[in-house]
Amino acid sequence: LSYYQTEFTKKSKMVPKITIALCLILLSSNCNSKLIQSIEVCRHGARAALGSQFDDPALMKYDVAFGELTASGMRQHLLLGSELRARFTEDEQFLDPNYNATEIYVRSTDVNRTLQSAESQLLGLFPLTTGLSLPNPAVAKIAVPPMEVDGLTEIQERMGLDALPAKYQPIPINTLPTDQDYMLTPWSGACDRLNELIDESKNSPQAKAFFDKYLVPVLTKVQKVTGIDTSKFTSDDAVTMFHIFDDFSCGIQNGNPLPAGADEEFLNDIYLMAEFYFYYYYWQWDETVRLGTTELWNTVIANFKAKTEGASSNKFTLFSAHDTTIAAILMGLKQEKYYPKFASNIFFNLHEREGNADTFLGNESRYYVTVTFNDQPLTLETCGGVECDMDTFMKFLESRTVPDLKEACESKKNALSLPTSSQE
Repeated sequence: LSYYQTEFTKKSKMVPKITIALCLILLSSNCNSKLIQSIEVCRHGARAALGSQFDDPALMKYDVAFGELTASGMRQHLLLGSELRARFTEDEQFLDPNYNATEIYVRSTDVNRTLQSAESQLLGLFPLTTGLSLPNPAVAKIAVPPMEVDGLTEIQERMGLDALPAKYQPIPINTLPTDQDYMLTPWSGACDRLNELIDESKNSPQAKAFFDKYLVPVLTKVQKVTGIDTSKFTSDDAVTMFHIFDDFSCGIQNGNPLPAGADEEFLNDIYLMAEFYFYYYYWQWDETVRLGTTELWNTVIANFKAKTEGASSNKFTLFSAHDTTIAAILMGLKQEKYYPKFASNIFFNLHEREGNADTFLGNESRYYVTVTFNDQPLTLETCGGVECDMDTFMKFLESRTVPDLKEACESKKNALSLPTSSQE
């Protein structure tokens, strides 16, 4: 296990499951509450490496093109969707077991691997046999396109009344052009100011100090194991270092062989290159974090507000995105620097307490929010626990936004100054 995985596992064992801890141990009114809305932001599943840093082709063998979702990644999200189906349609009876367009909203970045990850997760949430059927054989005969279909009679007989094979249920996945997506990929052209800060951050005093202390010895090991000349690397080589880490990470998930010398200690050490990439290159400063998360925070606030005011029938929203997105959210929530593995997910869950206000404990209000990262509850600094009063949660998110995102994203290159590091 990596440092991040090990530390998070240790800590998560100390945090009881929400229902057990708050219902059985604390005897909270949580026992009489229900989930009314859930927003998931996930990283895509395992993919092929973005490119090859290795000379040996055996180390980079994939059945798909570089950067595309692999079979392993598809399986990860199918299983995630299956677990959500068990929780949302069976345990909680939160969602309709069949797709209901008024309950579900899905959006993905405009990238193949995130779109396919969303599709895979939705297939787990609404599996085969849950789709639609034609009302009768007469409709089956006229449900044809206005052109000749070869073997039409055979196809009609084979499918019967199933609208699609095995009653597959297609679900709409919305997206935006990458350079217009302020919420899920603001660093890819939507926010010029963010890109300026990212470009500057890798050469900040904090980044250089981290590089000298932690990455110089790691890069010496990398050169011995891979043969890649890292002797002239500096903090400016953040992307190249991440790509080296990425080759190992993707290869392991795909079952590829590893170079000699890539033992457990080495694999743990190279996670430092990922930490540098996410938390000293992308999300080192508070300003970058705010620019990278404001649109999401505004969306969460708007969705929860509409739900509690009775203005929305939505119950589940899925945002399929990237590791960089998840890292920004963790920093925006002021959490520790965990590495967002393939298919990592963050859930924002809105709950409603049942009963009259005079039955609530202490300062409890009718609505509260819980946040989980990879199924482990997160504690927010303003809440003092895993359960956060909705108004307190909303105020916290509002405090982490910028007032006018599009204006704040305008280039300030001519007046650029280095902000205070959020790592201090």
